[in-house]
Formats: sequence, C-alpha cells, structure tokens
Amino acid sequence: DKIRVAIKGMTSLLEEVLLIGKSEAGKLTLVQSELDVVALWKRIIDEIKMADKEAHQIEFSTNVDSCIARADEKLLRQVMTNLLSNAVKYSEKGTNIKVSFLTRKSEYSFTIKDEGIGIAPEDKKMLFEPFHRGKNISTRQGTGLGLSIVKRCLDALGGDIKVKSQLGEGTTFAVRIPKD
Repeated sequence: DKIRVAIKGMTSLLEEVLLIGKSEAGKLTLVQSELDVVALWKRIIDEIKMADKEAHQIEFSTNVDSCIARADEKLLRQVMTNLLSNAVKYSEKGTNIKVSFLTRKSEYSFTIKDEGIGIAPEDKKMLFEPFHRGKNISTRQGTGLGLSIVKRCLDALGGDIKVKSQLGEGTTFAVRIPKD
C-alpha cells in the first residue's frame, strides 16, 4: 500500500510538471466536451473528503441542480482539485471549508473559502509562480506547483481567478469561467 501511494504521488507530480511544460511550450490543448460541472464538483468533494478522512467540514452550495457546459474536464478537475486540496491542507482539522457554485447565462463561477493560515501580503505577488511556497506554510508538504497549474489551466479555459486572504483568518479563491 505504501508503494502504491508513493507511485501515485510520483505520477501526480510528473503530470503536474508535464502540464507546466506543455503550457510554457504553448502545447496545452483543450479537449472540450459537454459535462455537468455541478456533478464534477460533487465527485471531487467526495474524493477529497475521503482522502481527508472527514477531518474538515466541506460545505457545498449552488444555485442549480446541474450546469451543463463545454469544457476540458481534465483541466477543470485540476483547478477544482488543487484549490480544494490547498484549502484542506492549509486549514486546521475541524474547520469549515465552503464551496459555492453559481451559474449565469454565459459563465459559471465558484468560490472556495477556508479558515486556514492565510497568505502573507508579500507572498501574494508570487502566488501563481511555479515552485513558490509561502513563508508561513511551515512543515506542510507540497511542491509549489498547484496554484501555478491552476492559473495555467484557467488561462487555457479562458477563465480568471481572484484571491482574498488574511493571515490567520483564511483565504477565498474566486474563479470565473465562460460556458463555451
């Protein structure tokens, strides 16, 4: 089991490095299909809750039962998984994480709000740079690739991201993506 976990971790890291390499080379291509973004969110939340062993309360709210959109599921999954995983990683056990999903005529958006350690103002400038890790993350594991991957995936999807954070109070990431 330990070997399987290690192999999965190494495979994930290689995929992240390849994604960044493709993006820098201008070879990141979209493979769009119709998908239900709400259903994808629910699957990702279930996966992260299971991996987290329910140590955090993850609340999901939405204004619709489903949202069919044309998108690249792999890139969208990268965005959602990285942001929600970071919320879990940088929040103490037992705290709340809120995921809100909204859809409008031409776009959908979501926010992920945690009660975690927050991001230092001086780190915000480098937040989406590869291998950058905040000064206040202490011993939490990571490569510093997650937010860089999020930004590159959103660029490919035509979306954008905003962040609000206070040290010791938490972070909110707000993402907006066009439907087509």
